[in-house]
Amino acid sequence: MILVDSEQVWQNYVKKEPDAKGMCNVPFPYYEDWPILFGKDRATGALAESPADMVAALEKEDQTTDECYTPMMDLPGVNNMDCSLSANGTPTNQSTSATTSKKRARESEGIAKGLTEMATQFGSFFDKTNTTMAEIAHRIGYAHDISEARKLVNGELSKLPLNSNDTLRAATLIVKDAERVDLFFSLPEEEKMEWVCLLLGGHV
Repeated sequence: MILVDSEQVWQNYVKKEPDAKGMCNVPFPYYEDWPILFGKDRATGALAESPADMVAALEKEDQTTDECYTPMMDLPGVNNMDCSLSANGTPTNQSTSATTSKKRARESEGIAKGLTEMATQFGSFFDKTNTTMAEIAHRIGYAHDISEARKLVNGELSKLPLNSNDTLRAATLIVKDAERVDLFFSLPEEEKMEWVCLLLGGHV
């Protein structure tokens, strides 16, 4: 489940990645299984079969079927038989078997192509999902860091020669803006007081 500490950070991310809208607080119970099923390293076991392997297997099966076919006219003793129609009126000559074989080959090619396209689409989808989840995790981590830093602002301000009124005003102004929080903690101790005075005076 995607948990967000800062609603503002999440909204900013959704503006950049509209597809992520609606994912907040949505559980992903099978997320740990997705990389196994659809990751780049999937199908690496001894019995694993990739889409390319499936295509090759189907083509080999069709080839084997064609090689095993023995025309009836080549069998001993059938040269004098009437091959036009069987007793129930069904054609029994070589063309019927050839047509069936071609039909099976076309069906196999269609299935193989469909499986390959489906596997490719799934792979692309989960690659994108993994990237999006990584970005979300990074941004949530940053939001958590900012949240923790805000808790420390008042303690840092109390170290400066400020009265309680100015301390509270400065704390309120700083925690409203994540960039101000970052800047405040990045300043050396000797510059923090000067920056806070500028902030209280409305100059920054």
